[in-house]
Amino acid sequence: PFLIVILIMTPRLISSQFGLLDDGAMLENVREILSGDFSMWNDLQAGRFRPLYWGYFSLIFVLSGPYPFWFFFGHMSLFLILVLEIRTLVKQMGGEPWQGLLASLILIFSMPIVENFYTLSKGEPLQMVFLLLGLISFEQLKHSPAKRSKWQLYLAIFFSVLAAMLVKETTMAILPMAILWAGFSFLAKRNEPKAIKNVYFWFLGINVLAIATAFLLRTGWSGPSLVEGTYTMRYELSVSALISKVARWLTLYAFYFHYLLPLAVVAFIAYLSSREQSFQHNRNLFNWLIWVIMWVIALIPWEFTEVYYLLPFSIGIATLIGQITAKIKNTLKKRNSIQWF
Repeated sequence: PFLIVILIMTPRLISSQFGLLDDGAMLENVREILSGDFSMWNDLQAGRFRPLYWGYFSLIFVLSGPYPFWFFFGHMSLFLILVLEIRTLVKQMGGEPWQGLLASLILIFSMPIVENFYTLSKGEPLQMVFLLLGLISFEQLKHSPAKRSKWQLYLAIFFSVLAAMLVKETTMAILPMAILWAGFSFLAKRNEPKAIKNVYFWFLGINVLAIATAFLLRTGWSGPSLVEGTYTMRYELSVSALISKVARWLTLYAFYFHYLLPLAVVAFIAYLSSREQSFQHNRNLFNWLIWVIMWVIALIPWEFTEVYYLLPFSIGIATLIGQITAKIKNTLKKRNSIQWF
């Protein structure tokens, strides 16, 4: 999959140009930051606070200057890291190597990839790199008996979520996910070890602390509230607006992710016909279903319906498919064995 990523990005590296609108504004803001103006006034009047987003582009500018090749090389590096993180997560959840390979391939060939990595202004790639790093630390925490290593992982989760928040505000979607994951642990009673339950509660607390810290930093920078900016005010919550936007988003999902419906039917049949039920497998499925659903909900009120916003959704779908196909494979294998017998 890493070679495929390089092949996908090679045409963009060969023909690398800055865009006329977003990239021009990006370069202007980076020059202001490097000249000592850290006000990020353009973001603040828009109701946004993204210091790490601008820090990422400023670092590339410092290292390479205003040459688009190196900016797209940085994006290719983020792409490679995302694929590595997906494979790591699938492995941590007990998946076999082929499941990690399948999940990474599903992500690589999903539609949001081109718009996120063939253009520079999108915040989702860097945001997802940080968020998945936090989830990798979270999964590692479930298997870490040493108290010292646990605190290191707590800090890794905190700074990962905080960094993601300082890249893009939609990172707040992780909070309702953490609440539902912890709620599942609370209701699981004896099916889940107490140590694992505690990890979920710690994860929730750390997310609350990280998001609160991001808002404190935002306030300290004299930034407006999320609903006051010229950009963030486009997040509409009126009933009429939500109804029309649900229809638009459903059309987009149906166009780019139409394969999910038959896959869901096959998976449903496989799970119904399977007598073996693993609590941990079902737990992982629940976690990533919640990830997918929360990102769907987070995007519905937004004014624009664009495929590049669906990178987090694609990551969740890729991870789910990596887990579900193992169940489908085992069910088909057993049915074939029974028929042969």
